Amino acid sequence: MIGLEGNLSIYLHTQTWSYKAVRLYSRFGFEIVRGETFASYRNDYDRAMPILDALLRPEGE
Repeated sequence: MIGLEGNLSIYLHTQTWSYKAVRLYSRFGFEIVRGETFASYRNDYDRAMPILDALLRPEGE
């Protein structure tokens, strides 16, 4: 993206039931952010993180 658009922020919108995609995004360097959002999307960080923490926990924990 940097080559195409320059050094801009990239935001992905997702849901907790897309936790496999969230895992993939994190492997590519994306981070979950608490306060930022874009367009009309609502950031439900406080509701999503307990769910994602449980789903993204390494197996065996």
